[in-house]
Amino acid sequence: MSAVPVTRERVVATPRYRVVTRRKPSAIAAVATRCLAFTVIAGAAYAASTLYGMVKMEQARNTARLATIKSASVSERSRILKSEVDALKDFGAVERWALSNGFIAPGATEPADTLAHAPEAGGAPNQ
Repeated sequence: MSAVPVTRERVVATPRYRVVTRRKPSAIAAVATRCLAFTVIAGAAYAASTLYGMVKMEQARNTARLATIKSASVSERSRILKSEVDALKDFGAVERWALSNGFIAPGATEPADTLAHAPEAGGAPNQ
């Protein structure tokens, strides 16, 4: 036997690629493509911002409508409370309350029974 090792040649099979050649697009086509992309993006942004603005305007209109309704309600309640407070501040109402709770004005010369029949504010007697 000999001391020389056996060498084998390795053959590596490489795949065969198909080379496709394309023509380079012209400068006009490149500019047109970029213009189209810009137009699409700008149109989408315009549509989205318009929709957002319309939603915000509708919310503001609805808020104003509710505020007007609340304002009318508060005005009505304020008018009712004012009339009730005016009725409580009326001299005749205060006098009736004082008589019903046993209060007599200092220095009063008339008995309480005659004060109970005193005319109310406005000049008309109680009936």
